[in-house]
Amino acid sequence: MSIEIYNKANVVPGEDMSCSISLPMIHYPTRSMPKVGHIMLSAWDIHHIQYLAIKHSNDHRALIIQNFDELAQLVNRYRGYENSCSNTEYLSIAKLHGILKYLIGMTSEQFLYHNKSLGWAIERFNRNYHILVASKSIERAINVDDIVKEKFGLFAEELMVVLLMIFWLCSQNPDILTAPENLYRKKDSTVFTKENIEKVVRYYAVSYDEVRESTLGYQIFYSKPFVKTQKGKTLMTNLYLIIMLIADGLYWIVRDYYREIDNQSFTNDFGLMFESYLLELCGKYLNTNQFEKLPQRRAKSADFVIYFEKAVLLIEVKSALFDIGAKQQRPNMERINKYFSRNINQARSQLSESEKCINGDKPIIKVIILYENFQNSSLLQMAIKESYPDDKNLFVATANDFENLLSLYCANNSKVEDILSDWVAHANGSFMDFHDALKNIEYVGKRHLLDTINHFDALMNTFKNELI
Repeated sequence: MSIEIYNKANVVPGEDMSCSISLPMIHYPTRSMPKVGHIMLSAWDIHHIQYLAIKHSNDHRALIIQNFDELAQLVNRYRGYENSCSNTEYLSIAKLHGILKYLIGMTSEQFLYHNKSLGWAIERFNRNYHILVASKSIERAINVDDIVKEKFGLFAEELMVVLLMIFWLCSQNPDILTAPENLYRKKDSTVFTKENIEKVVRYYAVSYDEVRESTLGYQIFYSKPFVKTQKGKTLMTNLYLIIMLIADGLYWIVRDYYREIDNQSFTNDFGLMFESYLLELCGKYLNTNQFEKLPQRRAKSADFVIYFEKAVLLIEVKSALFDIGAKQQRPNMERINKYFSRNINQARSQLSESEKCINGDKPIIKVIILYENFQNSSLLQMAIKESYPDDKNLFVATANDFENLLSLYCANNSKVEDILSDWVAHANGSFMDFHDALKNIEYVGKRHLLDTINHFDALMNTFKNELI
Protein backbone atom coordinates (compact mmCIF):
# COMPACT_ATOMS: atom_id res chain seq x y z
CA MET A 1 0.00 0.00 0.00
CA SER A 2 2.89 2.41 0.57
CA ILE A 3 3.72 2.18 -3.15
CA GLU A 4 0.16 3.12 -4.05
CA ILE A 5 0.11 6.01 -1.55
CA TYR A 6 3.47 7.28 -2.81
CA ASN A 7 2.41 7.08 -6.46
CA LYS A 8 -0.89 8.81 -5.70
CA ALA A 9 0.91 11.62 -3.87
CA ASN A 10 3.20 12.25 -6.81
CA VAL A 11 0.52 12.01 -9.51
CA VAL A 12 -2.52 13.78 -8.06
CA PRO A 13 -1.89 17.58 -8.06
CA GLY A 14 -3.01 19.50 -5.00
CA GLU A 15 -4.03 16.35 -3.14
CA ASP A 16 -4.67 17.38 0.46
CA MET A 17 -4.08 13.98 2.04
CA SER A 18 -0.95 13.30 0.02
CA CYS A 19 0.34 10.64 2.41
CA SER A 20 -2.94 8.81 2.94
CA ILE A 21 -5.45 6.78 1.01
CA SER A 22 -9.19 6.56 1.52
CA LEU A 23 -10.58 3.02 1.69
CA PRO A 24 -14.26 2.25 1.12
CA MET A 25 -15.74 0.26 3.99
CA ILE A 26 -19.14 -1.41 4.24
CA HIS A 27 -20.76 -0.95 7.63
CA TYR A 28 -24.15 -1.65 9.17
CA PRO A 29 -25.29 1.30 11.30
CA THR A 30 -28.65 -0.36 12.04
CA ARG A 31 -30.50 -3.44 10.87
CA SER A 32 -31.24 -1.59 7.65
CA MET A 33 -29.34 -1.79 4.41
CA PRO A 34 -25.53 -1.69 4.61
CA LYS A 35 -23.84 1.63 3.90
CA VAL A 36 -20.48 2.45 2.38
CA GLY A 37 -18.22 4.70 4.41
CA HIS A 38 -14.53 5.48 4.19
CA ILE A 39 -11.55 5.07 6.48
CA MET A 40 -8.13 6.66 6.04
CA LEU A 41 -4.89 4.71 5.93
CA SER A 42 -1.83 6.92 6.37
CA ALA A 43 1.67 6.02 5.25
CA TRP A 44 2.97 5.96 8.84
CA ASP A 45 0.24 3.50 9.86
CA ILE A 46 1.49 0.78 7.51
CA HIS A 47 4.59 -0.41 9.36
CA HIS A 48 2.79 -0.13 12.70
CA ILE A 49 0.12 -2.54 11.44
CA GLN A 50 2.87 -4.80 10.09
CA TYR A 51 4.59 -4.74 13.49
CA LEU A 52 1.40 -5.76 15.29
CA ALA A 53 0.79 -8.55 12.78
CA ILE A 54 4.32 -9.93 13.25
CA LYS A 55 4.17 -9.60 17.02
CA HIS A 56 0.84 -11.39 17.44
CA SER A 57 0.79 -13.82 14.54
CA ASN A 58 2.98 -15.73 12.08
CA ASP A 59 3.07 -16.74 8.43
CA HIS A 60 1.43 -20.12 9.07
CA ARG A 61 -1.77 -18.86 10.65
CA ALA A 62 -2.23 -15.62 8.80
CA LEU A 63 -5.21 -14.47 6.77
CA ILE A 64 -4.46 -13.10 3.32
CA ILE A 65 -6.23 -9.82 2.57
CA GLN A 66 -8.21 -10.42 -0.62
CA ASN A 67 -9.80 -7.04 -1.38
CA PHE A 68 -10.09 -3.41 -0.29
CA ASP A 69 -13.07 -4.08 1.94
CA GLU A 70 -11.08 -6.60 3.99
CA LEU A 71 -8.20 -4.13 4.15
CA ALA A 72 -10.59 -1.42 5.34
CA GLN A 73 -11.91 -3.73 8.08
CA LEU A 74 -8.33 -4.39 9.20
CA VAL A 75 -7.53 -0.65 9.30
CA ASN A 76 -10.75 -0.04 11.22
CA ARG A 77 -9.70 -2.60 13.85
CA TYR A 78 -6.29 -0.95 14.01
CA ARG A 79 -7.95 2.43 14.63
CA GLY A 80 -9.82 0.88 17.54
CA TYR A 81 -6.55 -0.46 18.95
CA GLU A 82 -4.88 2.95 18.53
CA ASN A 83 -7.72 4.71 20.32
CA SER A 84 -7.48 2.28 23.23
CA CYS A 85 -3.77 3.11 23.62
CA SER A 86 -4.05 6.90 23.27
CA ASN A 87 -2.40 9.27 25.72
CA THR A 88 -5.56 11.24 26.47
CA GLU A 89 -4.85 11.03 30.21
CA TYR A 90 -1.52 12.83 29.80
CA LEU A 91 -3.02 15.48 27.51
CA SER A 92 -5.89 16.12 29.92
CA ILE A 93 -3.52 17.19 32.71
CA ALA A 94 -0.59 18.62 30.74
CA LYS A 95 0.13 22.33 30.64
CA LEU A 96 0.45 24.15 27.32
CA HIS A 97 4.22 23.65 26.97
CA GLY A 98 3.70 19.90 27.62
CA ILE A 99 0.99 19.71 24.96
CA LEU A 100 3.24 21.53 22.48
CA LYS A 101 6.06 19.08 23.17
CA TYR A 102 3.66 16.18 22.67
CA LEU A 103 2.59 17.62 19.30
CA ILE A 104 6.24 18.09 18.33
CA GLY A 105 6.85 14.39 18.90
CA MET A 106 3.71 13.29 17.06
CA THR A 107 4.21 15.56 14.03
CA SER A 108 7.93 14.77 13.82
CA GLU A 109 6.86 11.38 12.48
CA GLN A 110 3.98 12.62 10.35
CA PHE A 111 5.39 15.65 8.57
CA LEU A 112 8.07 13.84 6.56
CA TYR A 113 5.37 11.77 4.91
CA HIS A 114 3.31 14.85 4.08
CA ASN A 115 6.10 16.27 1.93
CA LYS A 116 5.08 15.22 -1.59
CA SER A 117 8.43 15.87 -3.26
CA LEU A 118 11.80 14.31 -2.53
CA GLY A 119 13.27 17.77 -1.88
CA TRP A 120 13.70 17.22 1.86
CA ALA A 121 15.44 13.87 1.28
CA ILE A 122 17.77 15.36 -1.33
CA GLU A 123 18.66 18.24 0.99
CA ARG A 124 19.33 15.89 3.90
CA PHE A 125 21.46 13.61 1.72
CA ASN A 126 23.41 16.61 0.41
CA ARG A 127 24.05 17.95 3.90
CA ASN A 128 25.11 14.58 5.32
CA TYR A 129 27.30 13.73 2.34
CA HIS A 130 28.94 17.16 2.38
CA ILE A 131 29.71 16.99 6.10
CA LEU A 132 30.83 13.35 6.18
CA VAL A 133 32.58 12.99 2.83
CA ALA A 134 32.74 15.83 0.33
CA SER A 135 33.71 19.09 2.06
CA LYS A 136 37.41 19.91 1.87
CA SER A 137 37.26 22.46 4.69
CA ILE A 138 35.81 20.16 7.38
CA GLU A 139 38.35 18.22 9.43
CA ARG A 140 37.32 14.63 10.15
CA ALA A 141 38.65 12.10 12.60
CA ILE A 142 36.85 9.36 10.65
CA ASN A 143 37.03 7.95 7.14
CA VAL A 144 33.52 7.18 5.95
CA ASP A 145 34.70 5.35 2.83
CA ASP A 146 36.74 2.94 4.99
CA ILE A 147 33.72 2.17 7.20
CA VAL A 148 31.36 1.65 4.26
CA LYS A 149 33.96 -0.45 2.47
CA GLU A 150 34.29 -2.68 5.53
CA LYS A 151 30.52 -3.12 5.76
CA PHE A 152 29.56 -3.52 2.12
CA GLY A 153 32.70 -3.74 -0.01
CA LEU A 154 31.64 -0.45 -1.63
CA PHE A 155 32.67 3.18 -1.40
CA ALA A 156 30.18 5.64 0.10
CA GLU A 157 29.07 6.98 -3.30
CA GLU A 158 28.67 3.45 -4.67
CA LEU A 159 26.52 2.47 -1.69
CA MET A 160 24.24 5.45 -2.22
CA VAL A 161 23.89 4.59 -5.92
CA VAL A 162 22.90 1.03 -4.97
CA LEU A 163 20.34 2.44 -2.50
CA LEU A 164 18.83 4.50 -5.31
CA MET A 165 18.46 1.35 -7.38
CA ILE A 166 16.91 -0.44 -4.39
CA PHE A 167 14.40 2.41 -4.07
CA TRP A 168 13.44 2.05 -7.73
CA LEU A 169 13.11 -1.73 -7.42
CA CYS A 170 10.97 -1.36 -4.29
CA SER A 171 8.70 1.09 -6.09
CA GLN A 172 7.94 -1.71 -8.57
CA ASN A 173 7.62 -4.67 -6.18
CA PRO A 174 8.10 -5.03 -2.40
CA ASP A 175 9.49 -8.55 -2.93
CA ILE A 176 12.71 -6.98 -4.13
CA LEU A 177 15.09 -9.94 -4.17
CA THR A 178 12.94 -11.74 -6.74
CA ALA A 179 13.78 -9.08 -9.33
CA PRO A 180 15.83 -10.67 -12.16
CA GLU A 181 19.37 -9.30 -12.36
CA ASN A 182 18.96 -8.30 -16.00
CA LEU A 183 16.29 -5.81 -14.88
CA TYR A 184 18.92 -3.58 -13.27
CA ARG A 185 22.29 -4.87 -14.50
CA LYS A 186 22.92 -3.51 -17.99
CA LYS A 187 26.68 -4.14 -18.31
CA ASP A 188 29.43 -6.29 -16.84
CA SER A 189 31.37 -3.58 -15.01
CA THR A 190 28.79 -2.08 -12.65
CA VAL A 191 27.88 -1.89 -8.97
CA PHE A 192 24.35 -2.99 -9.91
CA THR A 193 24.93 -6.66 -9.28
CA LYS A 194 22.69 -9.18 -7.57
CA GLU A 195 25.39 -9.64 -4.93
CA ASN A 196 25.47 -5.93 -4.04
CA ILE A 197 21.69 -5.56 -4.02
CA GLU A 198 21.32 -8.58 -1.73
CA LYS A 199 24.17 -7.48 0.54
CA VAL A 200 22.64 -4.04 1.13
CA VAL A 201 19.06 -5.31 1.49
CA ARG A 202 20.11 -7.95 4.02
CA TYR A 203 21.98 -5.35 6.06
CA TYR A 204 18.68 -3.48 6.36
CA ALA A 205 16.54 -6.59 6.94
CA VAL A 206 15.21 -7.94 10.22
CA SER A 207 13.64 -11.28 11.14
CA TYR A 208 10.30 -11.79 12.90
CA ASP A 209 12.07 -12.76 16.10
CA GLU A 210 14.22 -9.63 15.98
CA VAL A 211 11.09 -7.53 15.47
CA ARG A 212 9.35 -9.19 18.42
CA GLU A 213 12.34 -8.79 20.73
CA SER A 214 13.23 -5.22 19.78
CA THR A 215 12.80 -2.52 22.41
CA LEU A 216 12.07 -0.06 19.59
CA GLY A 217 8.66 -1.56 18.85
CA TYR A 218 7.38 -0.74 15.37
CA GLN A 219 10.08 1.91 14.97
CA ILE A 220 12.64 -0.80 14.33
CA PHE A 221 11.51 -0.52 10.71
CA TYR A 222 12.99 2.99 10.47
CA SER A 223 16.45 1.46 10.75
CA LYS A 224 15.56 -1.93 9.23
CA PRO A 225 12.86 -1.35 6.59
CA PHE A 226 13.00 -4.89 5.17
CA VAL A 227 11.57 -7.94 6.94
CA LYS A 228 12.59 -11.56 6.47
CA THR A 229 9.46 -13.69 6.54
CA GLN A 230 9.11 -17.22 7.88
CA LYS A 231 8.57 -18.41 4.31
CA GLY A 232 11.96 -17.16 3.15
CA LYS A 233 10.98 -13.91 1.47
CA THR A 234 12.56 -10.51 2.13
CA LEU A 235 9.89 -7.82 1.82
CA MET A 236 9.97 -4.05 1.93
CA THR A 237 7.77 -2.72 4.73
CA ASN A 238 7.22 0.85 3.52
CA LEU A 239 8.53 2.74 0.48
CA TYR A 240 8.79 5.98 2.47
CA LEU A 241 11.30 4.33 4.80
CA ILE A 242 13.56 3.59 1.81
CA ILE A 243 13.51 7.31 0.96
CA MET A 244 14.63 7.99 4.53
CA LEU A 245 17.55 5.59 4.03
CA ILE A 246 18.71 7.71 1.10
CA ALA A 247 18.42 10.86 3.20
CA ASP A 248 20.08 9.68 6.42
CA GLY A 249 21.50 6.22 5.77
CA LEU A 250 25.13 7.28 5.50
CA TYR A 251 25.01 9.10 8.84
CA TRP A 252 23.51 6.07 10.60
CA ILE A 253 25.93 3.57 9.08
CA VAL A 254 28.82 5.52 10.59
CA ARG A 255 27.09 6.12 13.92
CA ASP A 256 26.05 2.46 14.25
CA TYR A 257 29.57 1.36 13.36
CA TYR A 258 30.98 3.26 16.34
CA ARG A 259 28.15 2.09 18.61
CA GLU A 260 28.88 -1.54 17.72
CA ILE A 261 32.52 -1.16 18.80
CA ASP A 262 31.37 0.62 21.98
CA ASN A 263 32.96 3.91 20.99
CA GLN A 264 31.02 7.13 21.54
CA SER A 265 33.54 9.43 19.85
CA PHE A 266 31.49 9.83 16.67
CA THR A 267 28.74 11.88 18.31
CA ASN A 268 31.34 14.33 19.66
CA ASP A 269 33.27 14.39 16.38
CA PHE A 270 30.10 14.97 14.40
CA GLY A 271 29.20 17.93 16.60
CA LEU A 272 32.51 19.57 15.64
CA MET A 273 31.96 18.69 11.98
CA PHE A 274 28.48 20.21 12.01
CA GLU A 275 29.78 23.39 13.59
CA SER A 276 32.54 23.54 10.95
CA TYR A 277 29.89 23.15 8.25
CA LEU A 278 27.94 26.15 9.57
CA LEU A 279 31.12 28.23 9.72
CA GLU A 280 31.84 27.12 6.14
CA LEU A 281 28.43 28.55 5.22
CA CYS A 282 29.33 31.83 6.88
CA GLY A 283 32.59 31.96 4.92
CA LYS A 284 30.71 31.41 1.67
CA TYR A 285 27.93 33.95 2.10
CA LEU A 286 29.34 36.60 4.47
CA ASN A 287 32.35 38.88 4.56
CA THR A 288 35.10 37.65 6.87
CA ASN A 289 34.60 40.60 9.23
CA GLN A 290 30.90 39.73 9.68
CA PHE A 291 31.36 36.59 11.75
CA GLU A 292 33.73 35.08 14.28
CA LYS A 293 34.05 31.89 16.28
CA LEU A 294 33.91 32.68 19.99
CA PRO A 295 36.77 31.57 22.26
CA GLN A 296 35.89 28.85 24.74
CA ARG A 297 35.82 30.03 28.35
CA ARG A 298 35.61 28.14 31.60
CA ALA A 299 31.87 28.60 31.64
CA LYS A 300 30.35 27.01 28.56
CA SER A 301 29.60 29.68 25.98
CA ALA A 302 28.02 30.09 22.54
CA ASP A 303 29.81 28.90 19.40
CA PHE A 304 29.96 31.91 17.09
CA VAL A 305 28.50 35.32 16.33
CA ILE A 306 27.34 37.09 13.15
CA TYR A 307 27.24 40.88 12.86
CA PHE A 308 24.47 42.21 10.66
CA GLU A 309 23.60 45.87 10.17
CA LYS A 310 20.50 45.81 12.35
CA ALA A 311 21.26 43.04 14.82
CA VAL A 312 23.85 40.62 16.17
CA LEU A 313 23.13 36.90 15.84
CA LEU A 314 24.59 34.94 18.74
CA ILE A 315 24.61 31.26 17.80
CA GLU A 316 24.85 27.98 19.69
CA VAL A 317 25.01 24.76 17.68
CA LYS A 318 23.47 21.44 18.77
CA SER A 319 24.01 18.31 16.69
CA ALA A 320 22.07 15.85 18.87
CA LEU A 321 19.17 14.02 17.28
CA PHE A 322 15.63 13.79 18.61
CA ASP A 323 15.33 10.28 20.06
CA ILE A 324 13.33 7.96 17.82
CA GLY A 325 11.07 7.13 20.76
CA ALA A 326 10.08 10.78 20.83
CA LYS A 327 9.00 10.71 17.17
CA GLN A 328 5.82 8.69 17.11
CA GLN A 329 2.06 9.00 17.37
CA ARG A 330 2.29 8.33 21.13
CA PRO A 331 5.59 10.08 21.85
CA ASN A 332 7.71 9.16 24.84
CA MET A 333 7.52 12.36 26.90
CA GLU A 334 10.48 11.38 29.07
CA ARG A 335 12.70 11.33 25.97
CA ILE A 336 11.28 14.61 24.67
CA ASN A 337 11.96 16.29 28.02
CA LYS A 338 15.46 14.80 28.01
CA TYR A 339 16.14 16.33 24.59
CA PHE A 340 14.91 19.73 25.78
CA SER A 341 17.02 19.52 28.94
CA ARG A 342 20.25 18.45 27.22
CA ASN A 343 19.93 20.66 24.16
CA ILE A 344 17.46 23.54 24.36
CA ASN A 345 17.95 24.35 28.05
CA GLN A 346 21.71 23.94 27.89
CA ALA A 347 21.99 26.01 24.70
CA ARG A 348 19.90 28.76 26.27
CA SER A 349 22.25 28.89 29.26
CA GLN A 350 25.31 29.05 26.99
CA LEU A 351 23.78 31.84 24.89
CA SER A 352 22.80 33.84 27.97
CA GLU A 353 26.36 33.52 29.31
CA SER A 354 27.86 34.81 26.06
CA GLU A 355 25.25 37.54 25.69
CA LYS A 356 26.84 39.33 28.65
CA CYS A 357 30.14 39.58 26.76
CA ILE A 358 28.82 41.12 23.51
CA ASN A 359 29.66 44.81 23.30
CA GLY A 360 27.83 47.46 21.29
CA ASP A 361 24.37 48.95 20.94
CA LYS A 362 22.90 46.55 18.39
CA PRO A 363 20.12 44.28 19.62
CA ILE A 364 21.17 40.65 20.15
CA ILE A 365 19.19 37.75 18.75
CA LYS A 366 20.05 34.40 20.33
CA VAL A 367 19.68 31.45 17.95
CA ILE A 368 19.93 27.73 18.66
CA ILE A 369 20.80 25.94 15.41
CA LEU A 370 19.79 22.28 15.41
CA TYR A 371 21.04 19.44 13.22
CA GLU A 372 17.73 17.65 13.83
CA ASN A 373 15.71 18.72 10.82
CA PHE A 374 12.41 19.50 12.53
CA GLN A 375 9.66 19.84 9.94
CA ASN A 376 7.53 21.44 12.65
CA SER A 377 9.89 24.11 13.98
CA SER A 378 6.97 26.51 14.56
CA LEU A 379 5.71 24.20 17.31
CA LEU A 380 9.23 24.00 18.73
CA GLN A 381 9.49 27.80 18.79
CA MET A 382 6.12 28.04 20.53
CA ALA A 383 7.18 25.47 23.14
CA ILE A 384 10.37 27.43 23.84
CA LYS A 385 8.47 30.70 24.19
CA GLU A 386 5.97 29.02 26.51
CA SER A 387 8.78 27.56 28.64
CA TYR A 388 10.81 30.81 28.75
CA PRO A 389 8.28 33.66 28.41
CA ASP A 390 10.77 36.30 29.55
CA ASP A 391 13.48 35.28 27.07
CA LYS A 392 12.06 37.34 24.19
CA ASN A 393 15.12 37.23 21.93
CA LEU A 394 15.61 33.44 21.91
CA PHE A 395 14.95 31.61 18.65
CA VAL A 396 15.45 28.14 17.27
CA ALA A 397 16.45 27.28 13.69
CA THR A 398 17.24 24.15 11.74
CA ALA A 399 20.32 23.86 9.56
CA ASN A 400 18.01 24.30 6.58
CA ASP A 401 16.70 27.58 8.01
CA PHE A 402 20.25 28.85 8.50
CA GLU A 403 21.27 27.83 4.97
CA ASN A 404 18.28 29.70 3.56
CA LEU A 405 18.94 32.77 5.69
CA LEU A 406 22.54 33.13 4.51
CA SER A 407 21.88 32.36 0.84
CA LEU A 408 19.01 34.87 0.89
CA TYR A 409 21.29 37.44 2.52
CA CYS A 410 23.85 36.97 -0.25
CA ALA A 411 21.16 37.50 -2.90
CA ASN A 412 19.30 40.36 -1.20
CA ASN A 413 20.66 41.50 2.14
CA SER A 414 17.91 44.10 2.68
CA LYS A 415 15.29 41.33 2.92
CA VAL A 416 17.26 39.61 5.68
CA GLU A 417 17.78 42.90 7.50
CA ASP A 418 13.99 43.38 7.41
CA ILE A 419 13.53 39.90 8.90
CA LEU A 420 15.98 40.76 11.67
CA SER A 421 14.04 43.96 12.39
CA ASP A 422 10.88 41.88 12.78
CA TRP A 423 12.65 39.53 15.17
CA VAL A 424 13.88 42.47 17.23
CA ALA A 425 10.29 43.72 17.31
CA HIS A 426 9.32 40.33 18.75
CA ALA A 427 10.91 41.47 22.00
CA ASN A 428 7.94 43.81 22.35
CA GLY A 429 5.51 40.92 22.39
CA SER A 430 4.63 39.95 18.80
CA PHE A 431 5.20 36.32 17.81
CA MET A 432 7.77 35.56 15.12
CA ASP A 433 9.05 32.21 13.96
CA PHE A 434 12.41 31.76 12.22
CA HIS A 435 11.23 29.20 9.65
CA ASP A 436 7.94 30.88 8.76
CA ALA A 437 9.56 34.30 8.43
CA LEU A 438 11.82 32.91 5.71
CA LYS A 439 9.07 30.84 4.10
CA ASN A 440 6.74 33.84 3.77
CA ILE A 441 9.26 35.89 1.81
CA GLU A 442 9.34 35.53 -1.96
CA TYR A 443 12.56 33.59 -2.41
CA VAL A 444 15.37 35.05 -4.48
CA GLY A 445 18.78 33.63 -5.22
CA LYS A 446 19.93 30.03 -5.00
CA ARG A 447 19.07 27.38 -2.45
CA HIS A 448 22.28 26.18 -0.88
CA LEU A 449 21.76 22.41 -0.94
CA LEU A 450 19.72 22.19 -4.13
CA ASP A 451 21.36 24.79 -6.38
CA THR A 452 24.78 25.76 -5.00
CA ILE A 453 25.96 22.43 -3.57
CA ASN A 454 24.13 19.43 -4.95
CA HIS A 455 25.92 16.15 -4.47
CA PHE A 456 22.70 14.39 -5.39
CA ASP A 457 23.04 15.55 -9.00
CA ALA A 458 26.48 13.95 -9.15
CA LEU A 459 25.00 10.82 -7.60
CA MET A 460 22.31 10.68 -10.27
CA ASN A 461 24.95 11.05 -12.99
CA THR A 462 26.83 8.11 -11.50
CA PHE A 463 23.55 6.18 -11.35
CA LYS A 464 22.95 6.81 -15.07
CA ASN A 465 26.53 5.89 -15.97
CA GLU A 466 26.14 2.56 -14.18
CA LEU A 467 23.27 1.76 -16.55
CA ILE A 468 24.92 2.79 -19.81
